Parts: sequence; C-alpha cells; structure tokens
Amino acid sequence: MPRNLSIATLWTAAWRESNVKRTCPGEHMLPDRPEVHYVITRKVRDAAAAAAYLVERGIQLQPGETVGEVPPRMSADGYLVSRLVTDPAELAAFAELMAPDEQLGTVEAADRPAILLTEAELGDLIDANYRGRGDVLFHREGLPWYDVASQNADREAWRAGRFDPTQVSAWADQLAAEREQGMVSQRLRIVSAVLTDDERMSLQAALPLISRQEEVRVLRRGEQPVPDLVDHDYWVVRPADGPVVVIAMRYDVGGAFLGAQVVPPSGHAPYLRDQQLAWALAVPYGQWWAAHPDLHGRSAA
Repeated sequence: MPRNLSIATLWTAAWRESNVKRTCPGEHMLPDRPEVHYVITRKVRDAAAAAAYLVERGIQLQPGETVGEVPPRMSADGYLVSRLVTDPAELAAFAELMAPDEQLGTVEAADRPAILLTEAELGDLIDANYRGRGDVLFHREGLPWYDVASQNADREAWRAGRFDPTQVSAWADQLAAEREQGMVSQRLRIVSAVLTDDERMSLQAALPLISRQEEVRVLRRGEQPVPDLVDHDYWVVRPADGPVVVIAMRYDVGGAFLGAQVVPPSGHAPYLRDQQLAWALAVPYGQWWAAHPDLHGRSAA
C-alpha cells in the first residue's frame, strides 16, 4: 500500500521572512511519522562559523547528521542539526519546497516547541489553502472579549454610537468575491449567557453585514449546549484539492492575540468532531437574532 506523503507545514519562512514563496527553511510533518519533524535548512555557507557553533555546544555530528542554517524561530542560534533524509519518496515529496541550496532532514518532534504564527503569517497560510472553487473555511470564535486593535476601535466607536460599517463592508465585499468564486466561508460565534460589550457589538453591528456573504451560526452558553472538545478558537481549512489544515488560535486571558499554531494531523480529530457537533447545534445568525429582540438595545441583558 503506497504511503500517504501529504505534507503538513507547521511553519515556513516563505510566509513572511523571505521573498521566495515556497522554497525556504521550515518545519513539516508526514502523517505516518508523527515522531519527527521534517526540517528544511540552508546548506552552510560559513563552514568555520558552523564548526565553531558545534564546538561551543559540545556537539559531535553522528553519521548521517548535518548542520544547516535556519531563521531564529527554528533555532535562536541560527543553526540546526538534523538527520539527512535519504528516502527517495520523501525527497520527491518535498522537492517543490526546496531550493538547490537547501537540504532536508529530520529532528525529534518531542524536542521541538511549537512555532506560533503572526497574524500576517496566519493570513498567508489561509490564503495558500483557501483559494478556489470548492474550498471551505471554518472559523470558531468563542472568546467573550477580543483585545485586538481593530476590534477595540470598532467597540469604542459602537459604544459612542458612531460605529462605521465601511470597514466591515470591505471585509463583506471580500467574502462576496470569494463566494462568487465558489468558495465557502463559515463562522461559528459562541457567546456568553450575559453578553459582554464585545459580543453585543459583534452581534449588533458586524454580523448583520458579514452574514449576508458568510454562513454564520450562533451558540449561546446557557441557552444551547456547547461542545467542550476544544476550549479555544480555531480555523479548519478544507481545500478541494488538498489535505485539511487545522489552526489553533492562542490568546492570553485578556483576549490579546499571542499567535496561531498549526495542529499536526494526529491532533485533528477533536477539532473536526467539535466543528461537526457545534455547527449542527448552532442556529443561523438571522434566525437567532430575530428570536432575541431583547438583545437589540444597548443595555445589558
């Protein structure tokens, strides 16, 4: 039976740290070898500096191992020791991701802390996988408060009675264009039993515009059951012509964005199950909002 060589990219410098779109240092996984990360490193250009690096750290390369140059997020020292890949099928699978001055190796997954994506890198990753007819993008939003610059500005404007819908309209226009291309965007908004101003602003000001172009459903704690398989926000991207991508969102206790983390395929199951259950339980936004006239005013409810 042939191997499944669908590559799950955990991070790549091509997203933001290079002007080369695909061939850059990065970390990847294959579904049948979750115990290792596949690392693309640049071949050493300064052999003396690399040798000094190894000596300073007391590292003795073993047969089959090599040292390569990497961005700081892969190793703060700028170098990474990996075991060179020799399997022809694996080398062929990664060929399109590698430049002539790069090499493919593996490192133990257990020793590699997760690399968090910036907001810009998150957007790049989504755009790389959600781009054509039949692609589906799902976003679960469940925090009662988001301490994000754009959200903070919209919330303050809404509180002052001067919410400007043009910024949301621009996003809705993008959603409309994607919809015209046959792309499907879904948003699940989970809100509190007692709404925060952040939730109320979203329900009153943002979602009426967004829901015209995006499939939006709502779950309210205390009113409907909320699956607890996953306790944080996440994205699920289902390209029509590629493997599923799951991205976990990381926020601090105040709702400030810390970064996004690509979830390895071995960890997809609870996210996909949570998505299935929650989406089935949730109510389409227009229907849910019409059934809650008590929430349409600005006072707490």
